[in-house]
Amino acid sequence: MLPGSFAPVIQPHSFATACAGCRHFRRDEINPAAGLGFCELRKVSRYPEQLHYCKQREVEDDEP
Repeated sequence: MLPGSFAPVIQPHSFATACAGCRHFRRDEINPAAGLGFCELRKVSRYPEQLHYCKQREVEDDEP
């Protein structure tokens, strides 16, 4: 590896996930199923089914 360069480090406990279903994800109002939404916690825009690594993903509770 070249000096000053870096490789992404994927933690063993990390796994590829999607934002759909996460309590921090706000879906697009025009196209909620597939439109570009926003993660309020990480301050990034993502598609609901786009796979990425996230340690902060929290699933919405199904119970009231």
